Amino acid sequence: MSKNIYIRFKTHLSLITDYYTLLVNQTKSKQQVGSTNEWVLDNYYMLSEQEKVLRVELRSKLFKQIGSRRMRQIEKGLTTFLEKTYYHVDKHVLFDHIVEQQQMNKDYMTYNEVCVLLPLLKVLIVDKLSDLCDHLRATGSYMTDPAEVSLDADNLDQAAKDNLLMMNLFNSMRSVVKLQMSEVYDRVSFSERKLCGEQAGMYDQMADQTKSDYRDQIVRQARKAHCDEYEYVCKLVERADERGEHVGWQLFKPKAWERRAHLYVWIVALSSLLLSLLFALLAMDVFSSQFSGPTSWGWWVAFAVCCLLMLVPMSQIVIDLFNYLNAVSSIM
Repeated sequence: MSKNIYIRFKTHLSLITDYYTLLVNQTKSKQQVGSTNEWVLDNYYMLSEQEKVLRVELRSKLFKQIGSRRMRQIEKGLTTFLEKTYYHVDKHVLFDHIVEQQQMNKDYMTYNEVCVLLPLLKVLIVDKLSDLCDHLRATGSYMTDPAEVSLDADNLDQAAKDNLLMMNLFNSMRSVVKLQMSEVYDRVSFSERKLCGEQAGMYDQMADQTKSDYRDQIVRQARKAHCDEYEYVCKLVERADERGEHVGWQLFKPKAWERRAHLYVWIVALSSLLLSLLFALLAMDVFSSQFSGPTSWGWWVAFAVCCLLMLVPMSQIVIDLFNYLNAVSSIM
């Protein structure tokens, strides 16, 4: 499904590009193209920029994880909204519409489905813009010569509608591009609202990256439990509220920090001691001529002093090596 959407987007963008090239040639020939077409000339760069963005978004795993039937359902809902508003996207009206549809149908969107809203909106805007450019080319609206374009009342009325639609399309694209996913989650996702409403009040104060980690974990756990995502979140928050805990304690398994700390101390201590003994023995071999061997009490005193002197630098080496290996393993 994601592949088909991307192909559709590329096809329509190519048609818009051809029309843009036609307008550029018109202006190079000192021909006026009219206010409607000036929107294309002035704002085509925005479409060019979004081509790179949508190439990544439409090929992401999010689109692949949503079934074709569900994707068509989401697209139909957005198309209905756009047609109702004549492709004028006001974010507050958009959010209210999506929330109302979920409440009316009692069909709550998952996090992955919320993520595809903005890319789909941009694709639908490009679809409509392509249709409009095709209409303007067919009617010769890129020309202003009265001999070639009829200027009767009907055509003037249609030209006004075309100009309004063109303005709405580019302004809407600009508005959608500026939207942040964090705001979309807060306003549209019922799962996000439920998490923000926990009694502990910690989730709402978290950074965006931490919230993203929570969402990824919820998606994995709900899929693993073969449970509806919103129902899973509701049960999660309910258990946390009953125990007076933050949802994170229910979502993530507690790590044995105390046992890890003890293990870390023992590893550093034993490794440092063994290295100190090894280097102390090597040092005693160098100065073996000064002593009669391990049977001499002086040898043991010198050996003990060497161990103590070696202990601090060896422990620092062990700690640095341990931290380095831990950092490398976390990256890999």
